[in-house]
Amino acid sequence: MALADLISIGVSCVGLLLFVAGFLLFRNGKRSTEPACPACRYAMAGLPGVERQGDAYEPVTCPECGHAARKRMQLFRRKRRPAWLPLAVLGIAILVEPLVFGNARRVYDRLSDATIAHLHANWNDRYARDIVQGRIGIPSTTGTIQYSVADTRTLAEGAIRRIEEANARGRSEAVDPLDLRILSLHNRPEVDPAFSARVAVAMPPLFVHPDPGARHTAAGLSCDRHDPASTLPTAVAAARDEDPRVRRAATQAVFAHLRRGHGDGEAFVALLDDDDAGVRAEAARVLRWIAQHSALPASLLAPLESLRPRDEAVARARDAALFALLQGDELVEACRQRLREGTDEERWEALRFVGRRPALIAALLPEWGKERRPLFEHWLPVQTVRPIDEVLEELGFE
Repeated sequence: MALADLISIGVSCVGLLLFVAGFLLFRNGKRSTEPACPACRYAMAGLPGVERQGDAYEPVTCPECGHAARKRMQLFRRKRRPAWLPLAVLGIAILVEPLVFGNARRVYDRLSDATIAHLHANWNDRYARDIVQGRIGIPSTTGTIQYSVADTRTLAEGAIRRIEEANARGRSEAVDPLDLRILSLHNRPEVDPAFSARVAVAMPPLFVHPDPGARHTAAGLSCDRHDPASTLPTAVAAARDEDPRVRRAATQAVFAHLRRGHGDGEAFVALLDDDDAGVRAEAARVLRWIAQHSALPASLLAPLESLRPRDEAVARARDAALFALLQGDELVEACRQRLREGTDEERWEALRFVGRRPALIAALLPEWGKERRPLFEHWLPVQTVRPIDEVLEELGFE
């Protein structure tokens, strides 16, 4: 339960107590000394039977309205005390304030970062969670880290505990992606190797998470950064799983191990040469995407050169990876040749590849000025409706 909820409940209870106290004090004044009809307040002093008490009392009928007072005390009504009525009104106002305005949430503005981290880590406070997400971002954004190492450690301990509990209950798909984001920020094997291993062990069950961003983050965290050899076999085995979600995340995990400097690329290239066409297709898709968007480790070069592709998808992924592994003048000439002689699809792909590397833009696209280079990736997708030759001519490609 959130701290704001507890505060709201407490305030509402105080309001309820004030209302009950004010109402009782308003109603329960001293009893009147003059008997009167409880219905019409007609003065009944001196009427037969009014003065009789106890078991001998019989109902007295009002001569004015005909109402029969069955108990003697009904003739002596308590006086109202209007001075206590404001207390009851105040109680009502306090009672409904948290329900209508929700001002209890403003208390979070006065809490320290350590308190916010503790509330999210140990109380699963939903309002504290929103504050944490706003400060460190979500998996698809960079965010602004505004927590100290100690506070981040507190958040990470809470995150890994919730993930382990979800895995134990078989509800890995319900894990909050924010917990994975927190772990990705705190996972420092050089500081705490045991925590890195704990995180890596908890990640494979999350390969079935419905959020693609969460699966991608889990794939990266499944590599024990202190001892990659301990988790690589698990990733390779999961890459051959029947579930396509597990297969995709595990393939990314294998590549994450390779990027961490573990292995010579054989483990990943083995997936490209697997007997299962689905495993090969997924490995080819991951390799081609990474070749287009990120740097490939040099350890892939020798295994890829010796690979004999079994199908077209693997062949295209292998060519794209070897192309991306070129360096210096070789890469410039290869890009120039592909932009001149490739198919339209290959030329667009090469142009996107060039657009992510400022050095290639400077060498091949002189019309695209230095100050405009950061905008290239935003400008290019809009141009895909135009002929590739027209776009290259505008960019000054020769």
